[in-house]
Amino acid sequence: MLPAGVILVFCLLFCAGCAIVGTIAYNKWQARKRSLQRF
Repeated sequence: MLPAGVILVFCLLFCAGCAIVGTIAYNKWQARKRSLQRF
């Protein structure tokens, strides 16, 4: 079994990675929506 601290660190890293990817995808989606509205 891994120590609880290692599991906690992995969970935090995973959550941070998901948040970063989600933010980038959301920003791209918003930019695409904005560019569609322009035309």
